[in-house]
Amino acid sequence: MNSTLNWTPGDAAAEQVGRATRFVGSLLTKAASVFSRNDADERGLVELGSLSERELNDIGLTRWDVLDAYDAHTPSDATKIILAHRAVRQVTRRFA
Repeated sequence: MNSTLNWTPGDAAAEQVGRATRFVGSLLTKAASVFSRNDADERGLVELGSLSERELNDIGLTRWDVLDAYDAHTPSDATKIILAHRAVRQVTRRFA
């Protein structure tokens, strides 16, 4: 089956192909940005894991915060875990 596509500007089929191409392109762009964010978040966790206990303490974290964050299902869950641990410690210090 050999077919030649001879579309002219304004042709309905050409417009549909253009829309479909832009749609697929936008999906691929969104997927790439999600993977890029996940990679950046994972690198951030690795970087936190490489900090010493003193450095973690300086930013209000503990080694257990980082280890719990590693176990999170998604990077946003990891962030929530770290922030929750920090908040609990701050509240505990205020009432101690």
